[in-house]
Amino acid sequence: MKTDITLLVAPFGFGSLGKGLAIVNELIARGYSVRVLCDPIAQKVVEDSGIICGNYQYRETLKLDDLNTRLVISSGDIGTPLVKGTTPLIVVDSLFWLRGKWERLPSSDADVYVAQRFFIEATNAAKSAIGERLVFVDAILPSWTQNTNSSEVRDQIVSTREECDHLYCLKNTKRNTLCG
Repeated sequence: MKTDITLLVAPFGFGSLGKGLAIVNELIARGYSVRVLCDPIAQKVVEDSGIICGNYQYRETLKLDDLNTRLVISSGDIGTPLVKGTTPLIVVDSLFWLRGKWERLPSSDADVYVAQRFFIEATNAAKSAIGERLVFVDAILPSWTQNTNSSEVRDQIVSTREECDHLYCLKNTKRNTLCG
């Protein structure tokens, strides 16, 4: 069965999984079909949440066009070689501030590279490695944690734009970033 979105979750404990599930639950609430691919430990958590889940091998080449999905979102997995093909790809990196400091520079042909802000500024080398595809967002949290009465305009992960032919799961509340 073809899904609207497939989320890849890196096997690094529950940071990537927690952010991934926040994104998935918001997408499901908006009516999108979602499948999560993760390691066996995370798979138990995802299945217990009632979300469609499968396994993939971290750091083994993965062809996105073989996933039978309209969009792939990678949560925290910058180590698995992805063969993009025609399937749109979003990378969500909550540790972008480490890239070029203590970790290698990011390398991705993602359509959008979402970096979570941190109190330490990301290196210019890391920003340059991604270029115009880089979008910074605030904390990636479940929607129930956000104050909807706040007057402050924030960048949000997981929104849609009606004119899109397909979902890119990213909208900056100040400007639309990608739609194709």
